[in-house]
Amino acid sequence: MLHRPIDLTAAFFKISIVCCCSRFSLRNRWSSSFSAVVSAPGAPSPRSVFACFTQPRSPSGLTPSSRATSVTFRPDDRTSATASRLNSGVYRLLMLLLPLNLDCFLRDRSVPVSGCPLQRGNFTGLTERGVSWMIRAYKFLMRPAARQAVALGEMLRDHCSLYNGALQERRDAYRHVSRTTVRYGQQSAQLKDIRAFDPERQGRWSFSSQQATLRRLDKAFAAFFRRIKSGEAPGYPRFRGVGRFDTVDFPKDGDGVRWDATPHDPVTRVRFQGVGHVKVNQHRPVAGKVKTVSVKREGRTWFVVLTAEQDQPEPLPATGSTVGIDLGIASYLTDSNGIHIPNPRHARKAAAKLQAAQQALSRFPRRKAKNRTRNHRRAVDKVAALHRKVRRQRLDHAHKTALGLVRAHDFIAHEDLKIRNMSKAPAARPDPGRPGVFLPNGAAVKAGLNRSINDAGWGVFLTILHAKAESAGREVIAVDPRNTSRRCPACGHTAKGNRPTQETFHCQACGHTAHADTVGALNVLRAGLVRRNANPA
Repeated sequence: MLHRPIDLTAAFFKISIVCCCSRFSLRNRWSSSFSAVVSAPGAPSPRSVFACFTQPRSPSGLTPSSRATSVTFRPDDRTSATASRLNSGVYRLLMLLLPLNLDCFLRDRSVPVSGCPLQRGNFTGLTERGVSWMIRAYKFLMRPAARQAVALGEMLRDHCSLYNGALQERRDAYRHVSRTTVRYGQQSAQLKDIRAFDPERQGRWSFSSQQATLRRLDKAFAAFFRRIKSGEAPGYPRFRGVGRFDTVDFPKDGDGVRWDATPHDPVTRVRFQGVGHVKVNQHRPVAGKVKTVSVKREGRTWFVVLTAEQDQPEPLPATGSTVGIDLGIASYLTDSNGIHIPNPRHARKAAAKLQAAQQALSRFPRRKAKNRTRNHRRAVDKVAALHRKVRRQRLDHAHKTALGLVRAHDFIAHEDLKIRNMSKAPAARPDPGRPGVFLPNGAAVKAGLNRSINDAGWGVFLTILHAKAESAGREVIAVDPRNTSRRCPACGHTAKGNRPTQETFHCQACGHTAHADTVGALNVLRAGLVRRNANPA
C-alpha cells in the first residue's frame, strides 16, 4: 500500500517537540497530562508517521495495532533524574521505530505554503569594524555545469526544508499547553541527529551552513519580537517555498566551502561540499582575507557573494568642497551648486515590455512550479528577467551617482527621508452620513507618486553613498527634511507660500527667487554644517 511521502526533516523536528515538551512538563512536575501527536506535514490525515509502515511486524516485536499515533505522558512527583531517564527512553523508542521503513519518506517535496523571500542587499557594501580594518562584500557570477546546477538547487531545497522544519517545531512547541519556547541552541544541538537520520539529504551538506540557516530563523524571530515591543506590524516568520529560498550562507571560508580552491588554475573556482568545484567569473580581484561565502540564486543564474576582511583604505585626497543634495522625482538629485541629475525612470521605460510580458503570463492558470508547462515557465522567466534588468539598471545608476559625489566633495549632507512612510497608501475616508461609503482620498494619484518614489530608489542610493563615503574617508550627515524647501536661504523666512509651484521658489518677505530643489539643497547643506560643528566628534 502506497502513501504520500513525509518530509524527513519535518518528521524529526516533530519528534523533538514531543521530547522537548515532555522535559518541560516533567521538570515542572505538572499533574496534568498531554498527548503529543507525532505527525508531519504531508502525511495522510489523521494518520501519523507510524501509519506509513508497511511491514506487519517491527524488529522490536510491536504489532501494527500496538503502534499508537500519540504518546501520552502522565507525570507524577518524580525526581529530575527519573524524568530525564523516562524522556531519553521515549526518545530512543521513537528513534527506533521511525527508521523501520524509510521508503515512505519524502525526497522531493516542496513546501506548499508561500512566504516572502528574505531580502538581501545586492550591492558592494562595507562596514567599519574598527580603526584599521573593514569588511567589504564581493559578488561574482558563477558558471556551474549542468550537474552542479542541479546539486546547487538540491542544496537550496534541503536548507529550505530545514528552515521550514525548524519553524514548524517552534510553532508547535509554543502552541502546546506547556508553551515551550524553542531556541537556536536547542535546534542546533539536533543537527547531528538529523544528519545521521537523513544522510542522503541533510547529511550531504555543510554542518556550518545548516547552522547558519537555523541562525537566520532565530534572527527572524528576534526581529518579530522586537517589532512587537516597538508597536510595529509584527510580521510573524513565514514558511518558505522552494522557489523563494534563494540563499545559503557559509559562515567561514574553509568549512564546507573553499574560495579559489584551485589557485594554480587561471580560472577561479569555488568548491562547495556536495557540489564540487564551480567556475567563477571573477571580474575584479578580492583584497584581504575571505571570511564568509554565500550562494545566491537569481532566476536561473547563480552568484557567489564573499565578505573579505581588509585594511582600511587610504582616504581620497581632500577637495575642500561641501555639498548638500535634495532627492526628488522630477530631478533624481539636485545639489547646492545648482546641478541637476535627471531621473532615469528605469521602470517607466520598461513598463511597455513588462506589461506585455505580464499579460502573456496572465493567460496561464496559476499552478505550482512543478506543474507548469514549458511555455508557462518561459513566460514566468521573462517577467522575472525584466524585473531583474530594471533592478540592475537602478543599482548601476546609484553606484555611479554616489561615486561622483564622493570623489568631488569632502562633506555631503542629505535629507533623512522616511521613504516607507512617504510611499504608504492614503488612509480611507469613511462618509459619516452613509455607513459603508467612503469619500475620495486621492488614492489613484498617490499610487502614481508611490510608483515614482520606488522607481527612483532613494534608499538604495543613500545606502551606497554612506558605504562609499566611509571607504573614501568622506563625511555624510543626514538632516531633518522639514521646511528645507520652504525656508528662504537669503533671509530665513519660512512659509508655505514661498513655494508657489513644484519648481519655483519665491520668498514672500525678501523676493528671493530660485529653483525650489536648489533652495532645498542649500538649506540641507547649512543644516548639515551646523550639525557637524555641534558634534565635532
